[in-house]
Amino acid sequence: MASKVRLVDAALVGVAIVWGSSYLTVQDLDRAMPVLTVLALRFTLAGAGLGVLALRRGRVSAREWRLGALYGVGQTVILYLEAWGVTKTSAAHAGLLISLAIIWTPLYENAALRRWLPRRFYVASLLALLGVALLVGANGWSHVYVGDLVFLLAALARTVYFGSLGHVLSRARLDPIRFNAVGCGVSAVLYWLVGGGSVLRHVGHLSVSSWTGLIYLAGVSTIAAFLIQTWAIQRTSAARASLVMGTEPVWSTLVAVVIGGETLHLLGVLGALVVVSSTWWGQRIETTFRESGESATLTIPHGTG
Repeated sequence: MASKVRLVDAALVGVAIVWGSSYLTVQDLDRAMPVLTVLALRFTLAGAGLGVLALRRGRVSAREWRLGALYGVGQTVILYLEAWGVTKTSAAHAGLLISLAIIWTPLYENAALRRWLPRRFYVASLLALLGVALLVGANGWSHVYVGDLVFLLAALARTVYFGSLGHVLSRARLDPIRFNAVGCGVSAVLYWLVGGGSVLRHVGHLSVSSWTGLIYLAGVSTIAAFLIQTWAIQRTSAARASLVMGTEPVWSTLVAVVIGGETLHLLGVLGALVVVSSTWWGQRIETTFRESGESATLTIPHGTG
């Protein structure tokens, strides 16, 4: 049993590492093509892959079409903000700032339900904001990156989006593969509608390394990560899965520093540690509170992939 738990945890950590590395991958691809082209090709590949898997699981229901399309529209906006924002800041900052949604979402959900979380959770939230202030202002407030502000907006959008989606999904029975196939397909169509001309101009001139990055984003960071996450969550509790995958900002920072060669000043390192530790603490408090039966909110993984 212990070995099975370790295998499941290792699988979830693998997903967190893959999602954490996606920011650096997008930055690399941005040097070869516009962000809209990256997103259009990524979700075309991912949508096609998930579509093939969905065909083997029966007909898509009307509810899956409707909610999947809604999910796809929201996903399109949020991932554009993230993909564009990461080209205007560091990958380390991006992964840390988007992690704010991990603790903002329970705040939003419980405010909507008019339920109070334990006081410790609000302390953790304030500490996370303090960490963000240290991280973003490490080089002086006159040098704040535009991408940092975009990622704060993206974190807020994720909060409202996942909080609302969690409320809807808790009342609807959906096949996850069919649901996500519709969502990815809608995202692909929208990205093509907005940036199709750019996609056609660049697609014939992409290098092997660019196609490798796109396949990594679509095949590994989207399809494989989703399937592994689904497999693992079926074999553990949603609470445990949420906590393990909450390590994503740690991996995004390590990948950015070790592989991407990015640097954090001492104040930035302190801010990063405060953000990671406070979001982890807050997520643990919320999980314990939810498991106690006092809250019935649904946990939605906050992966960026």
